[in-house]
Amino acid sequence: MSMRVATVTAHNHGINSILDKQAALTKTELQLATGRRILRPSDDPAASAMILNLKQSIGKSEQYIRNADSALTSLSFAESATEGVMNSLQRARELTVQALNGTNSAENRKSLSLEIRQIRDSVFNIANSRDTNGEYIFAGSKTDSPPFTVPTGTDGKTGDVSYNGNSRNKHIEIGVGQRMSVRDTGREVFGPESFMVGTTASGKDITIKTTAASGSTEQTITMSAGMTIDNVVDAINATSGDSKVQASNDNGKLRITTTDGAEAVLTDSGTAGGLQSIGIMGEGTTKTYTTKPDIFKALDSLADQMESGTMTSDTLLSDLDAGMDLMVRTEAKIGSRINMIDRHKEVSESFIVKMKETKSEVNDLDYAEAIARFNIDKVAMQAAQQAYIKLQGMSLFNYMN
Repeated sequence: MSMRVATVTAHNHGINSILDKQAALTKTELQLATGRRILRPSDDPAASAMILNLKQSIGKSEQYIRNADSALTSLSFAESATEGVMNSLQRARELTVQALNGTNSAENRKSLSLEIRQIRDSVFNIANSRDTNGEYIFAGSKTDSPPFTVPTGTDGKTGDVSYNGNSRNKHIEIGVGQRMSVRDTGREVFGPESFMVGTTASGKDITIKTTAASGSTEQTITMSAGMTIDNVVDAINATSGDSKVQASNDNGKLRITTTDGAEAVLTDSGTAGGLQSIGIMGEGTTKTYTTKPDIFKALDSLADQMESGTMTSDTLLSDLDAGMDLMVRTEAKIGSRINMIDRHKEVSESFIVKMKETKSEVNDLDYAEAIARFNIDKVAMQAAQQAYIKLQGMSLFNYMN
């Protein structure tokens, strides 16, 4: 039994063949133009899913790098600021040594105190420094307003410097599960940061309260009559995890150290109940021992004493030395963060290179293969067109006559 192919069917077959060849040729042309093997997910679903995951991973790593660059900029500003404060305090120390010379006249002391006040103003301006984004670098998370302010009275004289920032450090994500603080608060850098030792009205308890950038904690230690310094040390250390301090007996002195290494020393008389002599066991007493110096107050006090001629060398120099030590520790923390961020940035950059290489292997076009396929598709297209033209010329009328 013979089968006849209708003219319409033959024509449709010819047109579909041309369209298929045209689609294949167009796809190859687009691949050659873009350099990509996969133009749409349906071309290779598995590879498309892999490419999408790679793009997302690359995007996250690029964000980590942007975060790192932003943090490095902020830290460089903070580093420059602490260096400026360090230089200012060093100059203040030189002036203090000079002022302690007993031959200075009142006029000389006044001149020296004036420079100290200028140094204090310079440190104040540094404390209110801003980065390239206009954010105050020592304000905690309240970066839109100056962290330090000083009131001015009707007499034109300034009062104590107040800290208006908060204790919440700015954190950034520099890697998977890696968050880092990129700023120190003004209270951490310029002080004061203190802990409090006090008693209840009964005189039988010690309350240790730490006030730091990370927040305040309070622990109560029950005392009994005649406790020795070693007993107090043991009682404090039993709560050290909560009170954020560590105690030790340092040759008859109660040494209390905060978690960041700053120290305060309480002297014990060595007699039974001797802690009363330093106000710890007295009824209703509260003692505050500053573990980080208030740099502004130290400079103000220095200028006042320098001008009046009532300076005490040990106190003045120790305050300045404590301030410079604080700057050294702050710079060390900043340097450590910079190194850590640099390492994470290098990891992200290396990861991006590898991910892009993998993405290239999956999606990049093999030009030699594509060009050969393009030529084949072109020949197939031409053949389909010629076959269709011949089909159009076929008619019974060609065989008549």
